[in-house]
Amino acid sequence: MRESSSHHCRTNNTVSTAIDRARADGAESSTYAVIVGNRAGVVEWANDAWSQITGFPLAETLHKPISHFLEVAGIELELVDFVGQHYLEGRTCTIEFPFATFDEREIQVHLEVQPIRNETGELDVFVATAHVIPERGPQDLYAPHLRATPRSRALEQRSANPRPRCTGEGHASVSLSECVRRACDSARSRASNRAYFDLSLPANLPNIELHTDRLIELADSLIEAALQNVEESSGCVTILTGLTEATRGHISEAYPIVARPAELAVGPHLFLEVHDTGLPLLPDALARVRENRPGASSPEAALARAFESSKTLGVTLHIDSTWGCGNQSLVLIPLR
Repeated sequence: MRESSSHHCRTNNTVSTAIDRARADGAESSTYAVIVGNRAGVVEWANDAWSQITGFPLAETLHKPISHFLEVAGIELELVDFVGQHYLEGRTCTIEFPFATFDEREIQVHLEVQPIRNETGELDVFVATAHVIPERGPQDLYAPHLRATPRSRALEQRSANPRPRCTGEGHASVSLSECVRRACDSARSRASNRAYFDLSLPANLPNIELHTDRLIELADSLIEAALQNVEESSGCVTILTGLTEATRGHISEAYPIVARPAELAVGPHLFLEVHDTGLPLLPDALARVRENRPGASSPEAALARAFESSKTLGVTLHIDSTWGCGNQSLVLIPLR
């Protein structure tokens, strides 16, 4: 979503320490690929060998979650889940698998993802190291503890037909991204200077038949909840739209946990995702939101409104909150 020509972005103390340690261990001159990321799974630093081995330019590595790297490489979601679950449990994950590089080479890769805790004992950083495995016999092709198979790339070029803008007059054939952009424009005027917006709203998505004003209200409520979640300290609100793949989980560009709502088992969906880096909502707060009996907090009230809007529109809203990962609201809109 954002591009950079540098090898790192803004970091916290634990990430900075991990980067300094990697450099001290010779990562900058190593033939092994090394990346360092934060507790949300987003890459903060990469050495030159990372691009040389994987073919991934820095623009496709920095500021993106490790799941993005695995997904673009055509890795099965089961493998993505395997790596993510090990991290959340604080365990080092070591895997070997066939890998389609960004520049379309086929290699065998040994990948190790190591979780690192901060001074309070919380998971705060990951360090991933990768190298190419020399060609071996078929009987040795896979690591004994995990077998991964490649799949076709997910980077399909979708048609870029111009889409009509949403009209604001009841049901219409509307552009999801355009309606969400209008909600974002409105939210910017209410946001404090401590909230940083990150948007990815592609214009070439299929149009949908929905009540325009209610769709904008749904997006506005989700953005408002995210803004309230980061109100107490500086934070990022990421807003994305896109198209899911049928029968596959949703891999976010901002949230390290793969979403597997039951709706994704049947056909593709348009999605709206709103992610914030604030403290996660507690389970009892999420229960109140889903039951439309929010407590006194502003985020709960906004999310409760969003749930009611989603029911009215005939779409589904899923919320996930995990410590260290922030909050994710995912709206799924079936394509009929």
